[in-house]
Amino acid sequence: MVVVFLRQGFIKPLEEMKLTIKFLPGIPERFDKTFKIQVAHFEPEVIRVMCEGTFPRVTLDLPRYNDPQG
Repeated sequence: MVVVFLRQGFIKPLEEMKLTIKFLPGIPERFDKTFKIQVAHFEPEVIRVMCEGTFPRVTLDLPRYNDPQG
C-alpha cells in the first residue's frame, strides 16, 4: 500500500522538506515501486523504493513438563 498525501506543492528557497515513506505489507512479498519528483524547471528525478514484507515469528524448542499427578 502506497499513500501519497501531497501530489504537488511548493517549497520556499533555502527551505527543506522531509519525505517519509511508510511501508505496510499486507502479505509477505517483494515491493518495487517508483515515483517522480520534479524541482523547478529541471527534469523529473525518478525515486525507486524496493523492500520486502515479512511477518515476525518465533520458534521455540522447550522441554515438556510432565505432571506426575496427571
